[in-house]
Amino acid sequence: MKLRKKRDPSYAKAFDSALTRQDASKHVTKAQNERKRKDRTIKGKQRAGFVARRLSGEMGTQAAFISVGLAGAAYLKSPQGQAKVKLVVRKIKFNQSVRKGMNFVEDILNNYV
Repeated sequence: MKLRKKRDPSYAKAFDSALTRQDASKHVTKAQNERKRKDRTIKGKQRAGFVARRLSGEMGTQAAFISVGLAGAAYLKSPQGQAKVKLVVRKIKFNQSVRKGMNFVEDILNNYV
């Protein structure tokens, strides 16, 4: 449109006059109605999904989160889970001791050398 207005001055005049004759309030009303319609459609889909989940017994992400948490707790209570926890704790303690030793050596090198 900008290119055509630039090339053809008569088109630019006609376009501007048509634009000034338009009622902007009609466009505003149309835009508001369109937004309301879209919002109603989205909200209706959300409500329908909620009802479908309730009727089918699926409770959504809250139930999934709780079940994953319970499964994790059950795993940590099992012998394999306990072994995994002990292994992780050992690794953390080893890394901390290595860091302490490295800090000690670094401190000696910085202060005495």
